[in-house]
Amino acid sequence: MERKLTVLLVEDEPLITLLYEQLLETTEFDLVAIAPCNRQALTWLESNRPDLAIVDFFLNDGPCIAVMARLDQLSIPFIVVTAFGDLVPEHVPPERRIRKPIRGRHLTGALRRLATPL
Repeated sequence: MERKLTVLLVEDEPLITLLYEQLLETTEFDLVAIAPCNRQALTWLESNRPDLAIVDFFLNDGPCIAVMARLDQLSIPFIVVTAFGDLVPEHVPPERRIRKPIRGRHLTGALRRLATPL
């Protein structure tokens, strides 16, 4: 059996987290960690390295600027999911941004496109 690609989810809404968990269960992706705040995401990334990440741009503790910067430093491809697409930093290309509300196929399609070079 082929290894599933690991995914870090940075999301603070429990219902959205559950939706993503259910969505990824039947795919080639394995949700390995959920970080509901910037601090937890950064702490987890100190000793772990997922293949990909899904990042909600605005969390309860603020925008995920530091998390995105750390993912870039580690060369971990990520998708930004947000209702505030215009506020996402310009260095995040449009093809790596998904506006909320999302459809499952958009998220899995975006993850597959990110995973292609892996």
